[in-house]
Amino acid sequence: MTGAGKRGGDGPVTNRKDGMGERQLGRPRRGSAALAVLTLVLASLPCRTDAAGAQALAPAASRAVLTRSDPAGKGLPFLELPNAFPAHSAEYRAARAPASGAVSDPVPVLLRAWFSRAPVFLGPEWRSAACGAAFVSGARAFEYRSGSGATLTAIEYPGYRVFIESPDDWPDRCRFAAALAERIAYFLRYAPDPAGFSMPAVVEF
Repeated sequence: MTGAGKRGGDGPVTNRKDGMGERQLGRPRRGSAALAVLTLVLASLPCRTDAAGAQALAPAASRAVLTRSDPAGKGLPFLELPNAFPAHSAEYRAARAPASGAVSDPVPVLLRAWFSRAPVFLGPEWRSAACGAAFVSGARAFEYRSGSGATLTAIEYPGYRVFIESPDDWPDRCRFAAALAERIAYFLRYAPDPAGFSMPAVVEF
């Protein structure tokens, strides 16, 4: 065949008598119109970057990060009498939310904790913790205000005890204590050997 409509090699059809070649070349790809409409819709949505928009987002969980850990500690310093009870001590740093309307960064809160398997006797100055029901079933919770601006929380489980020191006016004291106690109980289920135990590196509450 020698007609003008015959393909020559891989060249495009450009002069078909019915004009279909030109119409095919100029036809938009399927879906291009829908994509253009979607782009316009997304571009018209408001982009909120002001403070009100940020506050509308769900707040992230509070978090305390381990800053120091001593698995071979000796002594519980908050007890009235000097002692050498073996205890795994740790320090955590959590963020205290700023006062309402403040724009400053969250204030860090220092928390201290001790884990001990020693049979520690707590005197009458230790009272039942008001939020004891928040802890894992089977535990007893006590608290003691040292008079130096700190509150000590003791959580007693069969075979071990967890002690936590936090500021008197820290509103998240019970939430943190319950979360730390739960994490320790979880770790002990998988590391019953004292040599394999470690305080959790991060506590979310």
